[in-house]
Amino acid sequence: MDPERTERTERTEFETFFRTEYRRVSKVLIVMGATLEEAEDAVAVAMIDAYRHWGSIDMPKAWVHKAAMRQFVKNRQRSRQGFRREVQVAARAPVEDAIAADQDLAAVEDQQWVTQMLDKLPRAQREVIALIMDGFGTKEIAELLGKREMTVRQHKSLARRSLRETLEDTRTGAHGGER
Repeated sequence: MDPERTERTERTEFETFFRTEYRRVSKVLIVMGATLEEAEDAVAVAMIDAYRHWGSIDMPKAWVHKAAMRQFVKNRQRSRQGFRREVQVAARAPVEDAIAADQDLAAVEDQQWVTQMLDKLPRAQREVIALIMDGFGTKEIAELLGKREMTVRQHKSLARRSLRETLEDTRTGAHGGER
């Protein structure tokens, strides 16, 4: 037999097969739960594979049906995995973004509140409390400010008392003067 004629004959056979089976296989996949687009994608891949192996396929209908079903299942699984990842990312991102934004806002508000509270203190007390907040100990603060440790302790004590009173005033003011 002439190889060119055999190739032409196989192409014609495949074209006839394609025309008759494409819709049938698509319908089967739709009945299995595929959307039209999913069915057409899976059948197209199966048909391309069938064309590539046409000479070696004994039962083309069964082969294409099976290949299309496998392709549909494979595509659906990939789609679901991708969808799950998208959902997880989408679900996480706004929540994480909102939490981060809330935390950032809360930190800024806290910092502003602390700054306002410290601004009410006399300068010497404010310096001592600021250095304590930075992690310095009494001895280190005394050395940094050129003061005696006893003076630093006294500023710390007076600052704490003043901050405590201001905080209590803020709380009672928020509750209409009642405790």
